[in-house]
Amino acid sequence: HFRVTAVSPVGEGPPSTAVGMLCAPAPERLAFAPTVVSTASSVTVKLWFEVNGPAPPPGLQLNGAPVVGWRILLDDVDDGEDTFEETVVYDTTATEYAFTSGIITGHSYRAMIKVCTVVGCSPRSDISAPIVAASPPEAPVPVYAESSTDTQLSVAWGFAGSNGGAPILMWRVLLSFDGDNWVSDGEALTDNCNANGCLFEQDVNDVNFDIDCQEYGRTMQVVWVRIAGRSVAGVGRYSRTLAARCSDVPYAPGQPAVPVRVSSSMHHVTVSWPTPTEADLHMALHSGYKLWIDDGANGPFQAVHLTDTLQTTFTKTGTHAGAEYRFKMQYLSEVGESAESGVLAAVAAAPPDAPLVNIVSTSDTDIEFGVELRGSTGGSPITHWVVYMSQDGFLDNPTVPVAGLDNIPANFQTRTFSCPAQAVYYSLRIHGVNAAGMGAGGIAKTKCADKPDKPPAPTRVTSTANTVTINIRPNNLHDAYLTGFRIYADDGADGPWSVDTVLDTTQRTFTKYGLSPGLPYRFKYQVVSEVGASVFSDIETHYSAATPDGPTVYVTGTDQDSIYLAWTPGFHGGAPVTGWRVYGSKTGLTWPDGEWTTASAAMYTIGDPTVYSQRISCLPEFWNDVDVRGTAYDGYLYFKVSGVNAAGIGEASDAYRFRCSAPPVQPAIPQKVSGTASSITISYGPRPEDANSGAIYTGYKILYDDGYSGDYSEVKITQTSTTQYTIGGLTAGLQYRIRVRVLSEVGESPLSDPLLATIGADADPPSQVYYVSSQNCPEDDGRDVDCELTVGWDFPGSNGGAAIQSWYLYYAGTFAELMAKTADQRQQEIVAAASPPTATLLCRNVDGDGNQKYVYFRAAAVTPVGVGRYSGVSRIFCANRPDAPTVQDQDGTATSVTVTFREQNLYKAVLVGYKIYMSDGLGGRMTYRGMVEDTSQRYYTATGLITDRSYAIQVTVVTTAGESLPGSPAGGSVRSCGFPAKPSAPARGASTRNSVELIWQAPADNGCPMTSYEVYRSEDLGTTWVLQGAPLAYTTLRTTIAGLTPKVIYAWKVKACNARACTDSELAYMKAAGQPATITTLAQEVEASTAGAYSIALSWVAPDMEDGIPIGYKVYRNDGAGGDVSDHSDPTCGLDTRPAPQRCTVTGLQYGRWYTFQVAAINEVGEGPRSAEQQFRAAAVPATITTLANPEGNTFPSLTFTWGAPNSRGAAITNYDGQLERVTNVDAGPVLVEWNTATRGQDSTDLQVIFTAPDVAVGEQYRFRVRGYNEQGPAIASQWGWSDWSSTTPNAAGDSPVGWTLDKPNPPTAFGRASDLMPTGDPKATEITVGWVGVTAAADLGQDALENCQYEVYAGFSVDTMTPQGAKLDAATALAAPYPQTHYFTVGNLEPGQHVYFQVYTWNSAWRSLAAVTPPLDLIAASKPGKPTIKSAVSTAAGSVDIAWEIPTDDGGAPLLEYVLAYGVAPDDENFQTTVGPGETLVTWEINGFDAAAAETFHIRARTNAGYSEWDNFAYNTP
Repeated sequence: HFRVTAVSPVGEGPPSTAVGMLCAPAPERLAFAPTVVSTASSVTVKLWFEVNGPAPPPGLQLNGAPVVGWRILLDDVDDGEDTFEETVVYDTTATEYAFTSGIITGHSYRAMIKVCTVVGCSPRSDISAPIVAASPPEAPVPVYAESSTDTQLSVAWGFAGSNGGAPILMWRVLLSFDGDNWVSDGEALTDNCNANGCLFEQDVNDVNFDIDCQEYGRTMQVVWVRIAGRSVAGVGRYSRTLAARCSDVPYAPGQPAVPVRVSSSMHHVTVSWPTPTEADLHMALHSGYKLWIDDGANGPFQAVHLTDTLQTTFTKTGTHAGAEYRFKMQYLSEVGESAESGVLAAVAAAPPDAPLVNIVSTSDTDIEFGVELRGSTGGSPITHWVVYMSQDGFLDNPTVPVAGLDNIPANFQTRTFSCPAQAVYYSLRIHGVNAAGMGAGGIAKTKCADKPDKPPAPTRVTSTANTVTINIRPNNLHDAYLTGFRIYADDGADGPWSVDTVLDTTQRTFTKYGLSPGLPYRFKYQVVSEVGASVFSDIETHYSAATPDGPTVYVTGTDQDSIYLAWTPGFHGGAPVTGWRVYGSKTGLTWPDGEWTTASAAMYTIGDPTVYSQRISCLPEFWNDVDVRGTAYDGYLYFKVSGVNAAGIGEASDAYRFRCSAPPVQPAIPQKVSGTASSITISYGPRPEDANSGAIYTGYKILYDDGYSGDYSEVKITQTSTTQYTIGGLTAGLQYRIRVRVLSEVGESPLSDPLLATIGADADPPSQVYYVSSQNCPEDDGRDVDCELTVGWDFPGSNGGAAIQSWYLYYAGTFAELMAKTADQRQQEIVAAASPPTATLLCRNVDGDGNQKYVYFRAAAVTPVGVGRYSGVSRIFCANRPDAPTVQDQDGTATSVTVTFREQNLYKAVLVGYKIYMSDGLGGRMTYRGMVEDTSQRYYTATGLITDRSYAIQVTVVTTAGESLPGSPAGGSVRSCGFPAKPSAPARGASTRNSVELIWQAPADNGCPMTSYEVYRSEDLGTTWVLQGAPLAYTTLRTTIAGLTPKVIYAWKVKACNARACTDSELAYMKAAGQPATITTLAQEVEASTAGAYSIALSWVAPDMEDGIPIGYKVYRNDGAGGDVSDHSDPTCGLDTRPAPQRCTVTGLQYGRWYTFQVAAINEVGEGPRSAEQQFRAAAVPATITTLANPEGNTFPSLTFTWGAPNSRGAAITNYDGQLERVTNVDAGPVLVEWNTATRGQDSTDLQVIFTAPDVAVGEQYRFRVRGYNEQGPAIASQWGWSDWSSTTPNAAGDSPVGWTLDKPNPPTAFGRASDLMPTGDPKATEITVGWVGVTAAADLGQDALENCQYEVYAGFSVDTMTPQGAKLDAATALAAPYPQTHYFTVGNLEPGQHVYFQVYTWNSAWRSLAAVTPPLDLIAASKPGKPTIKSAVSTAAGSVDIAWEIPTDDGGAPLLEYVLAYGVAPDDENFQTTVGPGETLVTWEINGFDAAAAETFHIRARTNAGYSEWDNFAYNTP
């Protein structure tokens, strides 16, 4: 460290600040050139930390000085200058430096670097090789299959993208045969191919590539193709994968079949075709059809494309009837179109419609028929007709047409069918035939029979004036069924015949209606059967006539002894009437001979047909000695009349009911009830003596003249209960004659004498009597004072048509007394000349004490008609009028004023109300406005006024005595103008922590123009107020108040003033604080877990809140289509009311689209300004890979890791990085291997990596992790996106190396039941022990250390249910000598005879052996079987021995499998053994070289699944 001081003659000055300097040389020169990579717009220089790790490279001496940075020298090789520009980098953590400014695409660049310490910088390094500033080319587009056959595929492509800044040198073609595996750079290739596919490169000018599919075994199969350009910048982005099939077009080399016609009509033709087979399509995917159709006139074909591969029919519509259309087909597949089929010609027509078959005639031997085509020919002319016959009527399936009728010309008229038999039904079906085929058939069914014979003549049954009924009968029908009759009748004058048809075959009469009376009509008829009509019958003539109709009966008069009956004749029936019959009855039910008919005995028989009346006597001798007159008989008499003509007695009339009584007597003169100026109401009624007649009253007749003694008018009253009637429309002042007649059921009374009545109404009532004035009324009750009361009334009504002559005034001291007075008991009569009339009385003269009291009044007008109607009752207090009230101006609005008032001396009268009088605001006179009747209300509001106008107003007091003089407010007038409306509380405008802007709205002025505003502030929240400056002009609606104390809450109010007064606003409370500042730190968090292809994660730093409490944030965006940012915040951010955290995720976006964003902070004051616009993409760094797998590993050594592409989250994945870490032998050196662009030399989007030496070594374990990159990141230094480390723990299946560079181990050997090889020890019936020989060499353990060897035993009661039996067994678990097996395992607790299946696997540190003993061992829980016993051993020939034995008595619980026979002294030697099946007990053993003469020992033992029995020995003796 050094310090310096200055020395002068005066002395030495103070020392400088100490400076430390390292005593060391500068760094040495880097011994290598830097690595340089580039894109089209950047050049990146790798620094030495990137190349050699965190320590300086070997040989570089920093001499103990710390590194402070680098100096990078970069030269543009193509700029014509050999000049390096130096750039200083101070970031000592940087591993590279990118030049993005000034880089020219296509130019080459080279670089040198110097490392710098605190001492100095090293010399320049070597110069790097030039590298072109270029990116790899873009992918070619489009890539397509140009042509294909079953063995050859031709692929072509185009290129219109960017070459990245450097010319494309070659085209790279990748082939894959499964679409998943592709050749990667650096893979070993044989003839350009390996197991993953093929890689070819070809001249850049050749954009076609031919693939020999047969060579690659892809005949009629799919080949996957990718194309990329290669430049000096590397291999570009591969094209989208083209999946193309090596197949010929459908049906090649032939053509498809001709389509077939299905149906047709005039408007359509439907064709069909077969579905192609896989062979037809050459195994290609079927994509549809192309159907060619011409215009029906041999014109050009038009194609119809059909994409539904299941469709096998097509209907051509809109065809021209009869036109011939041509059709041909092509089949489409994924590789192309087939050749065209042959042509189908089809006519646009349908077979003809069914004809109408007409049976022309039949006989007993023939049927003659014809046809009529009412339908369509189908669009093609009919060529001929075909006839089919059926005798049973079943013609659904035509078989053989009728001989001779199978080709009838199209235009035939009739043909004859010869019947095989008579009287038999035959059904004929006839079909038309045209070019489209045979049409539907028309059917007719008939019987082969003659028509009916001639019927008998029609005889008459009966007749009327308008009808004739005749007989009809059939004759011989020739075995045919009768179907009806045809009846013919003329017009009664030998005119034309009309025809009627009878279909009811049971009907034997017919009635002809609508005839003219008295005319002769001719009749004839035919009988109709199912085969036709007979000839006509003979003609008969019959006349139309009937008896007379009943007449209409009525009564012309009656008296006490007679009824005068009359009638009006009806229709004479077609013949003149010759007389009449009159019939009578007392009940209307029983007549003189019982039940009455027209043939009954008549009361009167009249021979003169011109007589139409008959007097009926009511004397008893005419009614069976019953007196039917008047009240002597309480019932009615009934009458009927019939006419007689040549046809007989006619119909009787309706019964006519009548009473034998005298008419009513003359009634009394009618009485007047009331009247008006144009009407009179009268009353009337019958006289009492009418009750003796017994007749029922039926009404009245009112008759009145015209007022001039002229003709009477008549009114009939049918309501017998109505005894009053009002005659209207009369003329006032005229005298009318009015008479009445009484009506009864038997007649009318004489007219009454006339009522003479002059027309005129009672006068209307006058108004109620009202107070006019009073005087001399003291305040005490002294009766000696002449207290005068003057009252008056008005008459607004009608005088009833007569002039008013005078007025009657009635008054009394009580209401009851007043109402008891009659019309002539008036107190005063006032002449009618006075208007309005008034009257004065002395109060003391009215009944009651003193002067001050209530008086009840009513009045009536008097006319020549009489006293009119009374007025209503008035109650008036006898006292002086009240004094005038006091009046004050209270309030007003733009259209109203309100005054208050107070009454003064009332002089003991009761207060009734207040009357209001006002001017019109224009200086006009005072008018009555209204009355306040609520005496508790002492104010009045006048509404509907004109704004800002002066109105004169007066108020009077009304008491029971009268109305006071008027009172007025000060000035005599008020103005229609209100206080200003209450302003709303002031709002905050722009504000800071020291100032606030107040904003308010102008209130309604309520009619008076505004004059000013005053602003007040309170620091104690409204207790005390301080005016803020001078009043503001009425046009000012905002002001800014400065000098406030930050964070203090102030109360504010505004006072609005107009010409009338001021009104305070509501209070507002505002804190001295401002809106938040602008956010300047908005950023996209591409690594956020919530970011993705449809969302954007944002973050920012909270801005200055200007002393306001933070509330939240609002995020604004556009729609991602380049439009403006919306004025509405995005709702998905969710921070409107949450100030933390300062990040959110905007969702609901469109995939990968760019959006423009702004953000604004919100505090308690309001929302701050928005941030500057920034664009972010709806994308994030790729998702974390979760599918990392380690499927392969071996001692090559190599390790393979694979993964599935993760979610790109909106931006295409462009690269993968990985890290391989050794987890064993960590002390042996570096444990981390980087797998990235730097180590690979290029970006990679492969989904697997294979590590080999020197990255991996045999017998070591590694783990690997990987992450994807897109344009969003992640950053190199970020830890985002790494997958979990690959597993280092073996899985249950043992099918993954879990990072070990080991081979799979071999399975154990000699696997079997342990007791099979044990020299001692017997198996148990409840357990099974298995054993095996373990591995003894590392080669058998996949080159793993033997101490890592384990064994896993599987057991189960079936092969499918075998499971691991506990934990794996260590290799140290061994059997003791002398057992030949080295390992064992026992399963106990078994049932004797139970089967158990076993397998055993070898495990090393990672793998499980591929296969154990196959098939699995099937062992039975059993003990050793008992031994068999040899019974004999006999030699019958040289080299042959017959041996017999007995089976064991105990099989140990398992079935016998075999017997083992041996001879000699060593039975276990297999050279001296043979085996025999378990079912044998005797065997001839051919033993080569056996000497039958020699002594020998034979042995036998049994074997089961559990093992072997003991040997049984048998000594063979020489015979």
